[in-house]
Order: sequence, then C-alpha cells, then structure tokens
Amino acid sequence: MKNQTKKNKGFTLVELLIVLAIVGILSFNAVVAYSKFVKEAMISEGKMLASSIVKIERLYHAESNNYYEILNSSYSEVPEIDSRFNKYFKTFSVHVPGNVADSIFTVVTTSEQNVLAGVEVVIHAFENKSSIMTVTYTGLTGGEPQAETTTDTDTQGSVNTDNNNSTDDNGNNGHGNTNDGDDNNNGGGQEKNGNNGKK
Repeated sequence: MKNQTKKNKGFTLVELLIVLAIVGILSFNAVVAYSKFVKEAMISEGKMLASSIVKIERLYHAESNNYYEILNSSYSEVPEIDSRFNKYFKTFSVHVPGNVADSIFTVVTTSEQNVLAGVEVVIHAFENKSSIMTVTYTGLTGGEPQAETTTDTDTQGSVNTDNNNSTDDNGNNGHGNTNDGDDNNNGGGQEKNGNNGKK
C-alpha cells in the first residue's frame, strides 16, 4: 500500500509554478511578435503610398519639366494621386524643393491618429542618387527614427548611365578599351597578312 501511494504522487507546487512561468514567457513573446508584425503591415501602406507618389512625380516631371507641390491632401487631380480609400495613411504632402540639401522634392505622409497614432513616412528624392526613406514612430517608440534607402527605376537608370562612362584602374574608359582591342586585332591581322605576303 505504501509503494502504491508513492507511485500516485502528483506534481508539486513548485513544478506547477515553473510550468506556468514558462508558458507565460512564451505567450508574452508571441504577443509581442504578433503586435510588431501587425504594426509593420500597417506601416507598409504608408511606405507604398510614399513610393508611388515619388514615381508619379517623376513621371509628371518627364512630361511637364517641373514637380507638383501638394500640401496636406488625400487627392490630387494633376498629377493624379488618390489615397482617400487607404485605411492607415490618407493624407500626404509633396514639398518642392525638398526638405534636405540637394533633394528635388520630399514626400511626407502621416498615419491616421484614430487607427495608428504617431507614424510618419518621409521620402527625400534626389536627382542622381537613391531616395532616402525615414519612418518615425512618434507615439510608439519615443520618436526615434529608423531610416532605410530605396532606389527607383529612374534614379538607378541615371546612375547607371554615369557608370558606363567610368574609368578603370588604368585610367581608360570602356570606349577606350574597346578601341584598343580593335586596334590590337587590326594590328594582329596586319602582321598575319604581312607574314602571309612574305611567304
């Protein structure tokens, strides 16, 4: 009877507390990770809106040779930009020229306070280099900015055009190397023809 009583002994209070503590920690980490994922999904709407405005402004500049300034709007007819049906980022501004040195224009969009408070997405567009995107969490993380650099097709194309004319380590450009190669081939051909003529 004594041996049977010992075998039926359950968990102690300490063991139960340890299990509950582990489950609580895992649950907290899961909630934090999920909240961060949801927040990033919301902010992605503002990033997409700002990036699309940059592309639209560049297309407008290609047609009219200027950039269109917009202040605190959710709809623009020329160029056509419509964010009225967005959920988290509805208002935007385009400042011409930009708010930082050498920037041709700056796009700013702020989150809706009743849905996602205190998030601002800013893109500074430049003529011959990549645009700079800064996301500021004013109401969530004490206003510490997080910046990331993005490149659009127009800017990358102008940079690649400049790189095609760049020089190599010997100080020769791509066209010079091509001509040198042609000259060498021609010289080789002349030698060969000359040798054949002598023979």
